[in-house]
Amino acid sequence: VMVDGRVLQRTSTGGMRRSAARLLADVTEFMTLRPGDVLMLGVPAGVPRARAGQHFAIRLEGLGELEGSLVAEGVSEGMTEAITEERGA
Repeated sequence: VMVDGRVLQRTSTGGMRRSAARLLADVTEFMTLRPGDVLMLGVPAGVPRARAGQHFAIRLEGLGELEGSLVAEGVSEGMTEAITEERGA
């Protein structure tokens, strides 16, 4: 996991409480997932928290990479554009 170009965590899913396959099976019991949906597994204690406006990149071997910018919950699209402009993107 990288935030603003800095590696915050490098690990495998092997040490997680629940495997990605188990999480997927559990979640699909009560909701329908669609293309583009993302399930987050979380991070171990001690990893610094990311904040709104920061850029993240998550790479999963065999699946590819997911990148984006974090926004605060409930932020409108206009505010998202303002955050992006503030970052100089």
